[in-house]
Amino acid sequence: MKNRLSPWNLGATLYMPATREDIADAVLHGKIPGLRSLVICLEDAVSEADIPIALKNLEHLLHELSNSMRSLGKNDWPLVFIRPRHAGMPKWADG
Repeated sequence: MKNRLSPWNLGATLYMPATREDIADAVLHGKIPGLRSLVICLEDAVSEADIPIALKNLEHLLHELSNSMRSLGKNDWPLVFIRPRHAGMPKWADG
């Protein structure tokens, strides 16, 4: 049976622009007490000129979280969501 995501698990969701370089540190080391869900924003929190930086930060962040999750096996991290700027944006991961 598949576990369904309950809206009660979200708590107060924190938005952080993908240009921030401290997101992994906040997630991996519990820098924000009580954080249950996080949206990494590529939309209105990031200027058009900063999109390449934001995408590079996001790529690095996802690799870091993935590697840490495999090695540490922790499952008490916050839920992490990505808010793209437009529907075609997820294609950056293909290249």
